[in-house]
Amino acid sequence: MDKREVRAKGLAVHGRRPARGFNGEIVEHGVTGFLADNAGAWQKAIGELINEPDLRRVMGEAGRKRVMEKYSVDVTYAKMAGALKSLF
Repeated sequence: MDKREVRAKGLAVHGRRPARGFNGEIVEHGVTGFLADNAGAWQKAIGELINEPDLRRVMGEAGRKRVMEKYSVDVTYAKMAGALKSLF
């Protein structure tokens, strides 16, 4: 499942650090999910999500909000319409 789909469902996500491209747009470390660069960091992040349901909920809600603000159909349509209008 694409990270945008996971976010839209209100679930916490993870990504590799350093965040590049899409991961950097979707995952804000500690806010919408976790970024990790080694096994120990992954283990810690996953442990926090397993043991803290409120953290999962808060991160999931923050991620869903971010996806809706940046990638919803309305937002994407407006960006595409603007790009097309600029061509003519």
